[in-house]
Amino acid sequence: MRRFIVVAHGSILEMLLVLSIIALAVQLSWPAVTCWWQLPRPGQTGIDRFESDAIAKTFIIHLPDTYRNEKSWPLVVFLHDSGERGHQPDKLHRVGPFTRQLQAVVAAPQCLPSTGWQPKVVAEFIEQVASDYRIDRDRIYLIGYSMGAYGVWDTTAAYPERFAAVVPISGGGNPDGATC
Repeated sequence: MRRFIVVAHGSILEMLLVLSIIALAVQLSWPAVTCWWQLPRPGQTGIDRFESDAIAKTFIIHLPDTYRNEKSWPLVVFLHDSGERGHQPDKLHRVGPFTRQLQAVVAAPQCLPSTGWQPKVVAEFIEQVASDYRIDRDRIYLIGYSMGAYGVWDTTAAYPERFAAVVPISGGGNPDGATC
C-alpha cells in the first residue's frame, strides 16, 4: 500500500511538473500567438506589428480577396489626420481607403499622441510592409488626409523615387520637392 502511495505521489509531481512547463511555454509564446491570430487573411483586415518610437506598435492592414495568387500587389499606405493619433489602430478602419474594397494591399500606421508623420519612419514602415507581403515596388501609393497630407508631402520630398503616385488631401506642403 505504501508503495502505491509513493508511486501515486510521484505521478502527481510529474504531472504538476509537466503542467507547469506547458503553462510556462504558453505564457512565453502567447504574444506571438495573439499576433499571429490578428494577421490579415485574404479579403480581411487584420493587425500586424511595426517597431518604432514614433508610431503605434501595431497597424491595420487589408489584403484583397484574391491575395492567394502568387502575383505582386500594389500597396496603398494611408496616413491619417491629427484626430486619429493614439494607440488603437483599429479605429482607423472607418477612415481612408478601408471603406472601399481595393484590389491592393492597404496599410495604415498610427501616429502616437503629440507626434506627426516623420518621413524616415514612414519610409521604414513602407519597406517593412513591402518585405513582409507580396508588394510590387513599382506600385506603391501614399495617401494622406490633413496632417497625413503634410506627411505625404514631406515623405515624397524625402523619397521621391519610391512612389507611383501620391494623394495629399486637405493638407499643405511643397509640391516642388515631391516629384514622383
